[in-house]
Amino acid sequence: MESKTSGTMVHSKHLRAVIDSMFLSETSMLAKHQLDSFNHFIQVLIKDIVQQYNPVIIYGAFNEELGKHEQEIKISFGDVAFHSPMIYENDGSMVQMSPEIARLRSMSYSSNLHVDVIVETTLRSGTKLEDVDIKTKKFEKILVGKIPIMVKSRYCNGDNSEITKRNCQVDPGGYFIVTGSEKVIISQERQAENKAFCFPVSSVSGTRFSHCVEVKSVPQEGFMPAKPAVLKIASKANSSGFCLYVHFQGCRKEMPLMIIFKALGIESDRLACDYIFGFRDSSIRKTLIGMLRASIEEAEGITQPMALEYIAKYLPVPMRIRQGQPVSPDMRIKHVRHALIHDFLPHLADNSVQKAYYLGMMVRKLLLYYTKRSDEDDRDSFVNKRVDTPGIMLGNLFRQSFTRLIKDATCILNREINGGAWKLTNNFHNIITNNNIYKILKSNIIETNMKYSLATGNWGVKNTTIKIGVAQVLQRLSYLGTLSHLRRINTPIDKTTKMTKPRKLHPSTYGYICPAETPEGTSIGIVKNMALSCNITMDVSTSQIERCIHDFESFKPIHANIPGSAVYINGTVIGTVDDMIQLSKHLIQLRRSGIIHTHTGIVPMYQDFELHIYTSGGRLVRPVFIVKNGKLVFGDEHIKFISENRHSWNELIVGTKNLEPAIEYLDVQESGCSMLCEHPNNVSKNPRYTHCEIDPSLLLGILASNIVFSNHNQSPRNTYQSAMGKQAMGIYATNFRYRMDMVSNTLWYPTQPLVMTHNSKHMNMRLIPNGSTVIIAVSSDKGYNQEDSLMFNKSSIDRGLFRSSFFRTYHVEERKNQSTGEEEQFAKPNPNNTLQLRHCSYEALSDDGFPIEGKYVNGGDAIVGKVVPMQNRKKQTTTVFDKEFRDNSTYIRNNEDGVVDTKYVSRNSDGYLFCKAKIRSERRPGIGDKFSSTCGQKGTIGMIYKAEDMPYSKDGVTPDIIMNPHAFPSRMTFGQLLESLLGIECVDKAMHGDGTPFTNISVDTIASRLEKSGYDKYGETQLYSGETGKKLTTKIFMGPTFYQRLKHMVDDKFHARSTGPMVQMTRQPSEGRSRDGGLRMGEMERDCLLSHGVSQFQKEKFMELSDNFTVFTNSEGMMCSVNKKANLVKSFSSKNDEDKGTISEHRIPYATKLFLHELQTMGISARLQVIDENETQN
Repeated sequence: MESKTSGTMVHSKHLRAVIDSMFLSETSMLAKHQLDSFNHFIQVLIKDIVQQYNPVIIYGAFNEELGKHEQEIKISFGDVAFHSPMIYENDGSMVQMSPEIARLRSMSYSSNLHVDVIVETTLRSGTKLEDVDIKTKKFEKILVGKIPIMVKSRYCNGDNSEITKRNCQVDPGGYFIVTGSEKVIISQERQAENKAFCFPVSSVSGTRFSHCVEVKSVPQEGFMPAKPAVLKIASKANSSGFCLYVHFQGCRKEMPLMIIFKALGIESDRLACDYIFGFRDSSIRKTLIGMLRASIEEAEGITQPMALEYIAKYLPVPMRIRQGQPVSPDMRIKHVRHALIHDFLPHLADNSVQKAYYLGMMVRKLLLYYTKRSDEDDRDSFVNKRVDTPGIMLGNLFRQSFTRLIKDATCILNREINGGAWKLTNNFHNIITNNNIYKILKSNIIETNMKYSLATGNWGVKNTTIKIGVAQVLQRLSYLGTLSHLRRINTPIDKTTKMTKPRKLHPSTYGYICPAETPEGTSIGIVKNMALSCNITMDVSTSQIERCIHDFESFKPIHANIPGSAVYINGTVIGTVDDMIQLSKHLIQLRRSGIIHTHTGIVPMYQDFELHIYTSGGRLVRPVFIVKNGKLVFGDEHIKFISENRHSWNELIVGTKNLEPAIEYLDVQESGCSMLCEHPNNVSKNPRYTHCEIDPSLLLGILASNIVFSNHNQSPRNTYQSAMGKQAMGIYATNFRYRMDMVSNTLWYPTQPLVMTHNSKHMNMRLIPNGSTVIIAVSSDKGYNQEDSLMFNKSSIDRGLFRSSFFRTYHVEERKNQSTGEEEQFAKPNPNNTLQLRHCSYEALSDDGFPIEGKYVNGGDAIVGKVVPMQNRKKQTTTVFDKEFRDNSTYIRNNEDGVVDTKYVSRNSDGYLFCKAKIRSERRPGIGDKFSSTCGQKGTIGMIYKAEDMPYSKDGVTPDIIMNPHAFPSRMTFGQLLESLLGIECVDKAMHGDGTPFTNISVDTIASRLEKSGYDKYGETQLYSGETGKKLTTKIFMGPTFYQRLKHMVDDKFHARSTGPMVQMTRQPSEGRSRDGGLRMGEMERDCLLSHGVSQFQKEKFMELSDNFTVFTNSEGMMCSVNKKANLVKSFSSKNDEDKGTISEHRIPYATKLFLHELQTMGISARLQVIDENETQN
């Protein structure tokens, strides 16, 4: 069914309708990968992980004569049960927990995990242990730990709570709540598993080998860590040539290649060579077969049993397999066979033919790479990378924790078997009962590890490799920052490394990773963000696709030993096929019709005669239009269907009875071997196109999508804006009144931008914008806007422009001191019976110690009253100190003031009473506050002028901000000029402008429309001086632009001090603004003042105003103690009283005195020598 619009132009509104339908298809499209992967973890991974340990066997004493164990305990895990999060109150009641309650009450939003445990005990008795007594018990729903629940996931109570009205309407979910703070797990990049990589051997690991091929192998079933297998080539040749060696986990040394082949059962050298060259008689075989000579001769005449024995020498048998038994040759051989299945390419299980084929493929790859016929694999390409989503990260953590839990249980049961309570009753079957099962399976291990990892961000159980910074506090300063944080991807390499290669923007990331959004500084290019339409795949079962391939006519299973193109599924070779192009077309057809999963990657590798199929998780995918026979499938029928159906996305992918599928998902590797057209209207230009972009604007990330006309800006400016957009004030959540965030800012009057991108509505920027539209004039005017300063209109500020509120929450709880038994209690301190009261106001407190809402408080005032009852009071005396309480209130920070906005009093999970008090202070824009346009043009206020002093137009319009024209030429942010120009037209016609990038809008189009409306063609306005009323000599470019107020405000940063607190140890002023510290006079400041000749001022700064100190020295210059009243002198050097006449008095900094004393402790006597000024002059 050919589309009618094929070959004709597709209107941009129809493309945008497709984008809209994509965002409407999911409730939380932008956090989809977080939620999907967590649901997968809960529904699939937990059960898989728990059951892969079945059965855990613990043996008792081993009888060597009979070769049997006297006792055995076999523990198996059955079903896993789960329910939504609950609050267990101290009074025993249970209530459903919602994310809102967890945040307010500082609880962890988590749920109990219950597992059925089946215990089978075996007791052998009798003289020859012939009496076997076996009993099985089942313990149902045993609590093994608490699992944190992701907000908005399947097990979240967010929607069915009574306080839904207090939930944020635009909250994307995708984060966790741990002790009240929101945590997000950053997706982590890693090397792809089950994939062979060629690279030179680094000199760090020795010079025996020059090149290698490495595979990180992970089995399909279960959830196991990767086991690497490495094939290396010797750097020095022997008489026959270069030998090849294989190394896998557990081996003490590298094994010769042919010995591994023989151990796998391939005893014929010819057959081994066939596996290496894929049973094909190619020219490459003739060229390269000579390179195998050394390896073949090395293992000449060796059979499979001999090969197994050879490997056994270098493969030690671990303790867990011996179980107290002596190591026999049979056990060694058995262990080697076990290792060849489970440690050498475990993803191919116990199929030795597949292993031989795969090993042959590795040898072929290495020889081609060694002879420079193929290149080194690019490890920075996303083709060779996978992304671990939060579900996988939690799965890894859960597996490590569960292993720890089972290790502990095994240790306890080993002790129990040898000398437990069962020996009293002699009933071995009662070794595990309902009473002691929780002592054996400790339920706090999983909970503690998960809480610790989420709270600190250090991922992993102690004593294992720990990744740092995986879990982070969700950014809640601006809504865009929250969304961006959920779509972040981190590369786990050292950020301080000077390597530039992994930081570069790789071509394979086009359309998957945002090219603009990455932090500046050490993390540049290491922390990335996903593009808008990008998603991350989940693991999908391969059974369906295997069936489809087996049914294909020319398919032959791998053991048929027939030449042909090898078919790999997730790195597992399953067979060969004659015509791989035909098979790939057949599979693509099945994918489009929805018979196999839509995220399946189908990649033909023509040069290697291999067809790779991927259903694994962690691949980046994105939707693109399908192009057939040089024409776009998307046509009139699809446009009509979208207009009639609000939720039409799935039908566009799978199709319906009357509708052909028009869109499919491509992963990075498949898009590398597809031909993509960059815009639907250019499809007809090349008949070889296979796919087409839906819209070029989808290649940008969350923040870059909100930059209008970003394609007209210099690229670093878009990167700057992507960082600053996260600091812009706005409404960060619709329920900000009910939230108790530590620090937050909200803009009073945010306005929707006049010119905005189409995609910004999907980030709710029309509902909760993060800035205001202001009139900007570009002029140097009075010179107060040099070097990125801005001149502001005072009247605009008085009207409320960019006015904001700053909120800070103080969290106070009644604590109990375990050592002294002191219990704090909330109360307003009474001066008559309370000690240690501060000289500040307690007016804002009610009698119960909680703040009164609406009261104004200054810096240093009490915000929550709390007292501690005094212990050990003497009841008889009535002295001043006979007070009942000691004050322990919480006070407002010194440099802040405001109004008590709200308070929240409740009990936390430990049952302690706590109070959260939120202080609100108004922030008016002042000199030094930072602002930015959406094009990365940042600036601070340099001067604020009254409206009457500002220039004005003939219509009486005065600009809100005057910015400097020098900000444009070098930065080339033409997007801002276009935005202003289009903004003038928007104001004139009372409509919104479209600033979506990559559209064909031009300055001339807007200019001609403005001219028709009677404006200056290029938006220049004749202005008049506000002070003289004279016409300005040149016209000024003036128009509306969207500006953001950033969080960097002078009120939070200005700092001055004359005298104030000192540090006890050094007697110097304390450090930092929060402690009312001094301003540091560093080396450079010292040099600067000296060069100005103000040395006396300098001395005063360093001495009188800092740590001036007096010391006395004797005639030898040693420091000594002097008591002037008693006329006594003591020093280190002399025991007798000194002669008083030789004592000198000196003024030195106290820090110097400390230093001299420290030298004395090291046995160095430092002397202060007095130099007579007259002598020096002579």
